[in-house]
Amino acid sequence: MARATRSDRADFQRVEDLTKRYEIAGRTKSAALLIWFLETVYRLDDIEAQDAVCDRQHDAGIDAVVTNDGRQEVVLFQAKRREKLPAMLGQTLRSLWGRSRSSSQRIR
Repeated sequence: MARATRSDRADFQRVEDLTKRYEIAGRTKSAALLIWFLETVYRLDDIEAQDAVCDRQHDAGIDAVVTNDGRQEVVLFQAKRREKLPAMLGQTLRSLWGRSRSSSQRIR
């Protein structure tokens, strides 16, 4: 059973502070968060991270694509940035799992 998770305004402010410099005209807050993630966690340089983002309308839920020719690997990213967490986080995760399963079945 999913349990309720409360959002913490201080956590959201920290995210806001970390990603502020990535928010430029025409870029969504989700794209800014994703570029920050690609640079900070996935360790891409700034040009690679910006080039990887393809967050647009009708993008089939794919917000970034990173390829590694040496590994013959393609990594797809999906990001969503919210100002507060949904009341039932587990319900949202189940919904995302259902969407990812139906998307992977269409790709095959």
